[in-house]
Amino acid sequence: MDLKILLHFGLEHQLGKLEEECDELIEAIKENDREHIIEEMGDTLNVINQFKALYEITDDDLVPVMEFKRNRTFDKYGIEKGEENE
Repeated sequence: MDLKILLHFGLEHQLGKLEEECDELIEAIKENDREHIIEEMGDTLNVINQFKALYEITDDDLVPVMEFKRNRTFDKYGIEKGEENE
């Protein structure tokens, strides 16, 4: 279903939409407005999901990369790993 939206509007348009939604999410975070952050995070994730569908990327593809990068950051900066970081 997400792919249908991307195909309807086209790749270039949705790339612009992703940039727009990321900018709006950043602004919401700067405002420290939880409800606005939730709204903009939802919008951003909806567009990201369109690209995940286009490139057939699953959570199983992403989770190992995310865990590797998170652990690399912990190690690089000497941040103690604990349950609150899970």
